[in-house]
Amino acid sequence: MSKNHDSRFLELLIDMRFSPERVQHAVRVLISCVGRTEAKPECRECLVAQDAVDEGHVRYSERWASESALQSHLRSDEFRRVLAAMDMCREEPKVTIGDLSGRQGIAYLQELRNGMAGGTGGT
Repeated sequence: MSKNHDSRFLELLIDMRFSPERVQHAVRVLISCVGRTEAKPECRECLVAQDAVDEGHVRYSERWASESALQSHLRSDEFRRVLAAMDMCREEPKVTIGDLSGRQGIAYLQELRNGMAGGTGGT
């Protein structure tokens, strides 16, 4: 559930495709992250959505008030569970991170996790 609809936020979108044997387990893993992620002060929203037509397609999304909050979260135990779900994918997940100024992909996610990205904040 959305806490705030600020006009400025940083969004993480992960589109994943799972085999029929793994999709329900992966969805449960992702759903287990939502409550703890949304409890973080700068998290604005955390959602898991499964495609009604292509049940193997799952989208995980988060919205954050700042890059530093997202960066900290990407190193958290909660996000390790997201990474575990990503490891179950049948193909490489499509990762998009961005705000109104632009979007970046999986390489940027790795930079943020490693603390190498520049921007508005850091840890």
